[in-house]
Amino acid sequence: MARVATNKLRTLYIMDELLEKSDEDNRISTGAFIEMLASNGIKADRKTLYDDIETLKTWGMDIIYTKEKPAGYYLASRKFEQLQRHVYITNRIKTPNESIYYNVDKIQEAILSDRKISFIYFKWNIEKELVPRNEGRPFVISPWALTWDDENYYMVGFDDFSGLVKHYRVDKMQRIELTGEKRTGKSEFDKFDLVRFAKSTFGMYGGKVENVTFECDNSLIGAFIDRFGNDIIICKADDEHFCVSHEVAVSGQFFGWVVGLGARVKIKGPDHVVNEFREWLDNIRNNMK
Repeated sequence: MARVATNKLRTLYIMDELLEKSDEDNRISTGAFIEMLASNGIKADRKTLYDDIETLKTWGMDIIYTKEKPAGYYLASRKFEQLQRHVYITNRIKTPNESIYYNVDKIQEAILSDRKISFIYFKWNIEKELVPRNEGRPFVISPWALTWDDENYYMVGFDDFSGLVKHYRVDKMQRIELTGEKRTGKSEFDKFDLVRFAKSTFGMYGGKVENVTFECDNSLIGAFIDRFGNDIIICKADDEHFCVSHEVAVSGQFFGWVVGLGARVKIKGPDHVVNEFREWLDNIRNNMK
């Protein structure tokens, strides 16, 4: 059993190294992989490394090896999926601790075997302690995808109780167990655009999704393309400004992003989002008094 766990960890460390450090201009040599694994207390040789790379490629990762100097492996694309397993990557990720690797492996096992999972979900309190949510009662969720957004891992799953697709931070999930129940919510998840959702949320904080219209200084075109993608529809407002509409999960984090852009952007609609933004700003001003 310990050997199986070590093999799984080895594969996950290799996957994380590819995601974190590789691209076409930054290739990772076989020796570098073996050295990285050794620094984490895991023995490997060229054959085991090759087998792990093949496993990840079969799983759906677009890994390429080139003999051109510097020779090595790199991840050619950062969105991949394979049949029942779905992983979506947005931005870079930080190296997780080993407990997150085990959580990821357990969630992937549940997805592959089409089973629900139960887990205790935690939150931080004022004493900087992780305490259980839901009074310590287990959450029972149908896992459908893993997403790595910025510096955190998230599981996306269907909640029977609310009938909604929700996301959960993997590092705050503990005591993950596979249940005997088959997953539910396939039709809801099939309609759920995870990549679009990741673009519409800010730090994966939830909020009601609204089609928000902005009027912006032309200098912000890059910021909006980086945030929402280059398929956004841009309309010219005048020689110095453009307008754009996009679905956004309206939250405090979203308003904070708008404030960070300064006076060069205005929220034009809908009216209730404009009013909510004004109330949010008023509350901040009041707190500063």
